[in-house]
Amino acid sequence: MVDTYFEPRISNDTKAFWEGCKEKKLIFQKCKDCGYIRWPAAYTCPECLSTEYKYIEVPSKGRIYSYVKFCYAFDPSIEERLPYYVAVIDLDCGVTMLSNIIDTPEEKIKCGAPVVCVWEDKSETPRPTFRVEG
Repeated sequence: MVDTYFEPRISNDTKAFWEGCKEKKLIFQKCKDCGYIRWPAAYTCPECLSTEYKYIEVPSKGRIYSYVKFCYAFDPSIEERLPYYVAVIDLDCGVTMLSNIIDTPEEKIKCGAPVVCVWEDKSETPRPTFRVEG
């Protein structure tokens, strides 16, 4: 099933990230001047205001910083996924991102739990989601 309701809105800033997702890689901007890895992508570095950057692939591991369990669907297209978990993930590279926790028993989902990226292919563009390791 293709879930068109959740197709990303791709901009010039986010294009490299979503192209990386198609190859199942996490791609972020890295400032050429100060080395800050940033997400979301932006024209200037929030640390040093440089406009110089390159794209890098980062390891797909991290830890759950915080999470919430959704028991009610905000849209009928996701009722079959209930309950589902949305988490703030601190990636090992220093980037913090919002994503889903999947394929994990509820008792293993907790703050500080180690996670690894798994790619959800329910739409045209694979999405980085995470599962608890171990």
